[in-house]
Amino acid sequence: MQKLIESVVRNEDQRPVLRPHLAVRGLNMTTIPQPAAPTTSYAGTWDAWNRLVKLMDGMTTVGEYAYDGLFRRTKKVISGTTRHFYYSSLWQVLEERVGSAAAADRQFVWGMRYIDDLVLRDRDADSNPATGNLGITGSGLEERLYCIQDPNWNVTAVSNPSGAIQERYRYSTYGAPSVLTATFAPRAASLYAWEILFAGYRWDGESGLHHVRNRPLHSPLGRWPSRDPLGYEAGPHLYSYADARPLTAVDPTGQLSPAPAVGAGTAAGYGPHACVRTAGNMSVPRHASLDRNPSLGTDPAEEQASDLRRVPLALEDAAQDPQPRGTAGLSTASTAGQAQARSVPADNP
Repeated sequence: MQKLIESVVRNEDQRPVLRPHLAVRGLNMTTIPQPAAPTTSYAGTWDAWNRLVKLMDGMTTVGEYAYDGLFRRTKKVISGTTRHFYYSSLWQVLEERVGSAAAADRQFVWGMRYIDDLVLRDRDADSNPATGNLGITGSGLEERLYCIQDPNWNVTAVSNPSGAIQERYRYSTYGAPSVLTATFAPRAASLYAWEILFAGYRWDGESGLHHVRNRPLHSPLGRWPSRDPLGYEAGPHLYSYADARPLTAVDPTGQLSPAPAVGAGTAAGYGPHACVRTAGNMSVPRHASLDRNPSLGTDPAEEQASDLRRVPLALEDAAQDPQPRGTAGLSTASTAGQAQARSVPADNP
């Protein structure tokens, strides 16, 4: 049994629109192998919108999760401790607070190159809101770490403000993380409670799953435990991560993958998922900040997509989009969530 659920979201102009969201009963994993111990399993509970709301390990609650109307995870409860998440309009976590505290426990600064381009994180490492003045005086945040990412946006290390590496990270093919010291020796767990890891996704230490906006990623399995929210509009592989191309593609919304690096190369400094030259065009992963750049011009495919955003339940129309294959980037603001193409000048990343 399946049905379409209209969820209210906002397009790149921050106007509310309806996004068809596919809800399919019985096609999400309710018995999930534990990433750290695959012979044992979690019992997963999903809501009507295919969002993971609870994980159980036998009779023990591993985690409980809550979401807002825009599908953003706004709360998780671990061992009785509630953590709240506050987002930007681009679905980036800006701040975390614990319990009923009015002061921030963590704050994040994001770059403009990509949706998961993390610059730094400030943290209340001593759990004392009376100490620390990072950000603003009296913030209670005293630990600042800068994020270092590779061209696939994997976080490879964090450094202090002096540039000294504090911790390093490495990954399996599909992103299972391992923590290393600054000198590459194994470390059992992060000394800094660092959670932004593979491809810039958030790693949930309580479960070993990555939270990738619309659905979790199970790295040891190399797949999503839940069905693609877009159904077959996104392709025939409803549970495959990044079309089984984890070394050359990413999927920051859990729906579609940007075009991989092909052809003449990539835009300098931006890696394979920024601008890639394909048959004379530049294919970019769609990012809401790009839509606000007037220098990018107007594209007929984008105009058509804009029209589709105003039509509820537009999956049938979206499937008839004449966009050629192989030139699609990722849209984080598209109503149907499908890939769109945009031509940009070669010197504009």
